[in-house]
Amino acid sequence: MILTSGIKPNHIKANLNLVLKSGHYPVNEFLQVKGVKEVYSLGDCVQFFNQDSISPLPALAQVTVKQAKACGLPIEDAART
Repeated sequence: MILTSGIKPNHIKANLNLVLKSGHYPVNEFLQVKGVKEVYSLGDCVQFFNQDSISPLPALAQVTVKQAKACGLPIEDAART
């Protein structure tokens, strides 16, 4: 697990090919970083869209708390197997 906090995306230099031009990590509906197995990201370092939305969710603590609950379930399931 990698945690970064702040008010703008924090760049992890390990693989710049993952980062969008905006500095965010692209994630799927399960908050998995696209193109990387078993890596999740949430909060202000991701660009996450609701279904039928053209704008990403705002980088607010309230959104991040909900994202944490949502991505915690697949992580918990994976840990059990």
